[in-house]
Amino acid sequence: MPIEILTKEELEIISANTNIEMKDIKQKQPFISEELRTLLPLRDTDKISEAKQPYQRN
Repeated sequence: MPIEILTKEELEIISANTNIEMKDIKQKQPFISEELRTLLPLRDTDKISEAKQPYQRN
């Protein structure tokens, strides 16, 4: 998993649990290992969409 897709909060969690500073984390860890993934909480990936117009059958 590339580190570019992490949010600032997730980067702070990784920085707090490793000896890598926030500004250096993208250079020293271009990808996240399975060990680092276990530190991060699961993301809510359920996206709910609502129709802007009611469905009309023709």
